[in-house]
Amino acid sequence: MAHPTSILVVDDHSAMRATLRDILQDEGYEVQSASSGEEAVDAFQGGHFDAVLMDVRMQGINGVEVFRRMKTVSDSVKVILMSAFSVEELEEESIEEGAIAFLPKPLDMENLIDLIGETVSSN
Repeated sequence: MAHPTSILVVDDHSAMRATLRDILQDEGYEVQSASSGEEAVDAFQGGHFDAVLMDVRMQGINGVEVFRRMKTVSDSVKVILMSAFSVEELEEESIEEGAIAFLPKPLDMENLIDLIGETVSSN
C-alpha cells in the first residue's frame, strides 16, 4: 500500500505553519512542520517527504542553506521556497541549486496547491 503524500512545511512564523498545515491537510496531504532550518534538517534526515515547502528567511540557517543540506541526504529532494522579501540573489541561487520554485508571500494558495500537486505527481 502506498504511503500518503507527505509534505514538510518549514517557516519560523507559527501562524504561517498552522495555516499551511491546515490547508494542505484539507487537500489530503500528510503534513509535518518545522520552525527553523535546523529543525527542518533534523526532520528531513529522520523521515520521508515527497516535497518541502520552506521559507527562505529564518533565524539561524536560511532556506537555501537548508535546501543544500537536504540535498546531501537526498539529491532528489523537491523543495519549493517562499519569501515575503525580494531576495533576487537567493532566488537565483535556489533555482540553480534545483528548487522547484521560489514563490512570493503572500502566497497564491490556489497556485501553491497546483504546484505541490504537480511536484508530488512527478515522484
